[in-house]
Amino acid sequence: RADWPHAMEQAVLEDFARALAGDYDAALTRFVALQALGDGQAKQVLLQLKKSLFARGRPDARALEFGLKILLDTDMRGRMAAVAQPVMIFHGDRDTLTPLAAAEYLRHALPNAQLAVMRGAAHVPFVADAPGFSVQLTEFFL
Repeated sequence: RADWPHAMEQAVLEDFARALAGDYDAALTRFVALQALGDGQAKQVLLQLKKSLFARGRPDARALEFGLKILLDTDMRGRMAAVAQPVMIFHGDRDTLTPLAAAEYLRHALPNAQLAVMRGAAHVPFVADAPGFSVQLTEFFL
């Protein structure tokens, strides 16, 4: 949306959807690589993501396409103030897919939110630093 400066360009998501329809394996490889891009542990994160992604077989292309459609069409910003439960937002400081400003927006828009910025992590901080993530998550729940 024009009033959401933190989003990935619509054309990028549409290109990814076309890539999934054309060369599914190459599109998934690119998707996984983008999540690890910039991470201080990129090689290890990439290996773990690939292992996890295919642990139960190949992801269903229709489910991935539907997920992309949700990203393109859904805007829940107007409903955030109604979220009463505590929320913990984890964000890598090296995330190249979702800017830190988006996580900071969520921290302020959700009435009971906390933000943990994980140093050296990209888009999947729970993979990049699983022990650190676990500690912070445990503290949040206690």
